[in-house]
Amino acid sequence: MRPLTHLTARSYRHLIGIGQARTMTTQPAPYTTAKRIDADTTATANAAHTAARDLFTGLTSDERDTYPADAARLSLKLAQRATASIPEAWRTVAALLDSNGFFEGIEDDPVGAITALRRGADGLDANAAVLFARKVYFIDEDKVPTDFLAEQRTHAGKILAELIAVDKEVKEPQLRTLAGYMYARGEGYPKDPMRARELFNQAAEKGDADAYFELYIFDTTGVTGDPDPQAAFEHLAAAAIHGNARAMANLGGMYATGNQVEQDEEKSLFWYTKAAHAGNAKAAHALCVMYATGEGAPQDAELARKYMALWNELAG
Repeated sequence: MRPLTHLTARSYRHLIGIGQARTMTTQPAPYTTAKRIDADTTATANAAHTAARDLFTGLTSDERDTYPADAARLSLKLAQRATASIPEAWRTVAALLDSNGFFEGIEDDPVGAITALRRGADGLDANAAVLFARKVYFIDEDKVPTDFLAEQRTHAGKILAELIAVDKEVKEPQLRTLAGYMYARGEGYPKDPMRARELFNQAAEKGDADAYFELYIFDTTGVTGDPDPQAAFEHLAAAAIHGNARAMANLGGMYATGNQVEQDEEKSLFWYTKAAHAGNAKAAHALCVMYATGEGAPQDAELARKYMALWNELAG
């Protein structure tokens, strides 16, 4: 029931709220600015936070190799300095600590990343709460102590409940989707599929693609009642339309085989292509085979190689 999405350092960028790296000079401008802010004991927390984010941006850009070896540690230092008064800074701290070795000079620290996201979530930063809940729900359980993870999941459930209670207009539907995951599996809350479905319905009504996908699974498997193929298909289609890559790939497969729908090679190709470019490795593999064999798509060796390369990249 868990989405395959894996958050990396790059995945945090849209939630941290940062833009593209600035134009580089002899030493990249974000780095020289960060050095100046670091040396200025009177600089505000806001200035430290901005400098840390700008430096993080550069380190996750195509120009990351132009940055000095201490740049990531400097970004982390400034972000930690800003956390005293800016809860959002904890997200930058977490992104730097949870990088699988991406940043030079910073060891992967999943416990530290979870702790940082929890601090941000405790400040009722909804984006940090979403990242915190996702992290403790999706994490490889071998990476952190069992007791620590259980306590963090319980705390995530508490924070989500607090934020959902004040989000009466469902402006942050992902809060409900994440709580739904946890109710469905009994992690952070007592297991309650009916409550999970209620939360998924609320999030789906606001266009949350992941919530639609979970409703598709519920309707397919009959988690909360008899299986309902028609409702399942409608929820799958809605999930795909709203951007869920797995839903797009599933639709591509259904149209390719004629499973529950009339076989349609054009629609199959459309949805597989959408899914592949949204990051679904299985869809990229399907396209590679289709273009290589000419079955389901015009035979095209160049496109077959293109999607083979994409498949290898996504399968990693």
